[in-house]
Formats: sequence, structure tokens, C-alpha cells
Amino acid sequence: MSKIVVSILAYNSEMFIGYCLKGIYGFADRIVVVEGAYGLQRAFGKRSADRTVEIVKNFPDPEKKIVLIHKNGKEHEHRNEVLKYCEPGDWFFTVHTDEFYKKKDLEYLRHVLETDNETDVFEIPWFEFYYNFRMGIDGTYSSARIYRIRKSCRFIRKDQLAASDGRRYYEMNFKRLDRKNILMFHYAYICNVRKKIEYYGKGRVRWYEEVFKKFTPENAKEIYEKNREITGTYGIHTEEENAFITEFRGEHPEAMRDHPLRDRDLIEEFKKGYVEPGYEFGGPLDRLLTWIRYQYYRRVRND
Repeated sequence: MSKIVVSILAYNSEMFIGYCLKGIYGFADRIVVVEGAYGLQRAFGKRSADRTVEIVKNFPDPEKKIVLIHKNGKEHEHRNEVLKYCEPGDWFFTVHTDEFYKKKDLEYLRHVLETDNETDVFEIPWFEFYYNFRMGIDGTYSSARIYRIRKSCRFIRKDQLAASDGRRYYEMNFKRLDRKNILMFHYAYICNVRKKIEYYGKGRVRWYEEVFKKFTPENAKEIYEKNREITGTYGIHTEEENAFITEFRGEHPEAMRDHPLRDRDLIEEFKKGYVEPGYEFGGPLDRLLTWIRYQYYRRVRND
């Protein structure tokens, strides 16, 4: 019988990793946590400097589902480590540490996976939180998260699984699930935002200083225009066009309802002079590596 194997890449993730495991444990047949730096900073051989490993090791695991491995490599290489725990016919479920689902949505997803015999990859729609638990980006956005494992398949890029003949999954059968049935809640821009954009190289410090930190609901249009000047996209996001901040009126996933960040509001904190800590390797070499990675990231997105 096919298994659902959850892949979690973790690096300095103590703020979310325990809640992430709590939210996904009952749904998964196996959870493989790959810990270690996987950006260009992998060259430093970095391991998590916070409580990430401790939290994973001490998480209650009565069914022995959780596997913890350590690796420094490219992101797709980390995912290929998880493939070693999969067999043909299994489902590979990518879950980032700050991504959560409601229990009823996971029940729907399980039904889909048990009854769909044709689809190779599923895209899941998402809502991305900005600043606090009450605001974020909503729209038609979706990301590949579920892959049917075939013999000798492998990841060739971050979210691109290739078949043994070299075809990418987007060249095969993929389906976008309806947000009425399932929604991924992404708590991406509530904490450690500066570290995120510096580590991944997916954003710019200027965007952080002049767009992210300056946004308020009252000056939204002005900020959206500033974002277009800096990134080339109109809205708040560094990559997605027409990504506007909207109010979230729904219920949060069960695993996040008691999270310590639930009362945080970065907008108000920035007004009071709060300064987020930067990445620990913030010197000239790291900034050069980040710039190189950012250029590569933008190039492959346009392939």
C-alpha cells in the first residue's frame, strides 16, 4: 500500500518545527526531517544554532514515524535524501516548517491521494501571512507540493521532480487542487524576515528596508509602487505580480492556534523602532554569495 512520506527541510527552525510536526504527524506515514544549511551557505557546513534538533529529537513519536538526518547540500539534494525512504507508488509531500494545514483539509487530501490514479503532481493553493496572523497575501497562487513517486525519479531543482527519462513532472500529469477544499497556510513573513531574504537570496535588503518595513494599510498603494520600482512587480511580493495585502478572516490551522506569534504585529513593532536581527554571516562574502544565488534564482524561474 502506498505511503505518504513528508519531507521537511529544517535549518534554525525552532520557531515552527515543533508545531509543524504536531500539525502533520497524524496525516503522515513517515516524516523525514533533513537538517542543515542548503543555500550557498552550505559551503560553511552550517548546522542549526538554535533548538531545532533538540525539538525534533524530543518530539513524541509513538509510531516511530520521524527520521532525522543531517546534510549540507543544494536544496534538491536534500529532497533526494528523502527519496531514499520512498518506494514507487508512494506520495512525496513537501512541507516547509512554516506551512500548515487544517485537519479537515488533510482528510480531503488523503481521499484524493487514495482515489486518483492518474495525477503525478498536485499543486496546493496557499495564503501567505505578512506581519501578523490577521494580514497576508490571498489570490490564485499555488505551489507544487505532492508528487507520485515513480521508479528512478529524482529532484533536479528545488521543486522539480524528473522521471527516469528526464521529463519533468510539469510535462506529465499535474493538477491544481481547489482552494475550497484545501488551503496551505504559510506563515512566512511574521518573523526572521531579514534572515530569510538574506539566507535564501530571494529578496533584497532594499526591498526589506523600503517596502516591507514601511508598509501600513494606509500607505499600501505607495508601497506597491515602490515595490515595482525595486523588484519590477506591482504589489508587496518580490516575485508575484499583483500580490496585495488583505485581511484574513478565517480560522487558523489547529496546530497554530496556540502559537506564541499569534499576538505579534510587525507593523506596530517597526513603528516603535524594532530592528530584526540580520543573518549571522552578514559580511561582504555572504552578501556576494547571496547576490549570486539571487541572480541564479531569478534565471531559473524564467526558464
